[in-house]
Amino acid sequence: DSLRPEFWQRDPDFEPVRDEIAMSLLPETECAAWQAFWEEVATGIGGGKAVPIDADEEQADRDALATDPENADAWNGLGEALDARGDREGACEAFARALESRPQHPDALANLTRTLGRHDRVEDARRLLTRLAEEHPTVRELWLRLIPTCRATGDSEAARAAAQGWTECCPDDPGAWTRLASLCADLEADQGTWRPDTALSAARRAEQLTDGRDPAVLDVLARALFA
Repeated sequence: DSLRPEFWQRDPDFEPVRDEIAMSLLPETECAAWQAFWEEVATGIGGGKAVPIDADEEQADRDALATDPENADAWNGLGEALDARGDREGACEAFARALESRPQHPDALANLTRTLGRHDRVEDARRLLTRLAEEHPTVRELWLRLIPTCRATGDSEAARAAAQGWTECCPDDPGAWTRLASLCADLEADQGTWRPDTALSAARRAEQLTDGRDPAVLDVLARALFA
């Protein structure tokens, strides 16, 4: 049951960690239900968790920023307060400032993409994540967040490029190579632009890293071999 996306969606106890769960499982779990769930989580489509307004916490965040303008946690907290109040632009700016200070900040990444997604601004999220990933190519979380955001905008080629960035960031991560191979296969279905060499080499690398024991890797390898 724990491998079904509905399990994580319905249990609020997993809200703080469900992004990491989805990020860790999706590359090895190519089912349509997981893909749809992760893209919803990543882009905020369909709503998001409401954050109650706490005036004391908001003031504490403002005081912290007055002392340290680069405090990523304070920027993120301020963004949550502004979002709860309905100040979408202010919230997005605060989340973006948090990411400028700490690009791998998990809450700021989740909050920014969800806030923009809820207001039909997934393209803005993609542009920001692309810029941050290019400026900080060693931050794995940026590539993980960028891939489904690109897919949500319908740009499969950009998603493939983001997966390539993930492999360069984490060359020994089999999930990265599996995702790259899978996205190359997706391009054939979406645009008729099959990349057999890239897909096969990526699948072979994933197979090598998993000693040929991962069913998802073997599935992607078969797709690359017999396309």
